[in-house]
Amino acid sequence: MYKIGHDDLALNDLVYLGGGEIEQIRNANPLPNTFALNALAFYQIYTQNPIGYLGYLYFLEYLPTTSSGQSYIQFLESLGIPKEAMTFIYEHVTVDVARNKLMDKYIDLIIQNQSDLDKIIYVVQATGKLYVDMLLAAFEAVEKPKIFA
Repeated sequence: MYKIGHDDLALNDLVYLGGGEIEQIRNANPLPNTFALNALAFYQIYTQNPIGYLGYLYFLEYLPTTSSGQSYIQFLESLGIPKEAMTFIYEHVTVDVARNKLMDKYIDLIIQNQSDLDKIIYVVQATGKLYVDMLLAAFEAVEKPKIFA
């Protein structure tokens, strides 16, 4: 059964690739780097200036709609990953273009001063760093025994 939520698309892709059953994946602990990336959003919203959360969204939503997204798809295809296992990334590459237009409007309406802009830029940079760390850790986890599962 396929659903259209971001989490569900990713779960369906993992199941298709043989990563286990949905509930098994859903109940597993994420790798610490994945946890850190997700925690950044909550930390920013609840303990810092919530406007910085737009930096988190901006990075994650814009990245796939640039040439990077299509490059990901081509790279995964070259590794033999079937399109049926790339619903999450395909949705981001194609659908997020419209979301980005909304985000541009949010930023135009919400940023009030240089401090707001600086916070958004900082969170874009922090998200980028944590995103890279998450991907590297995921590749490393595939090659090594899973100690955080």
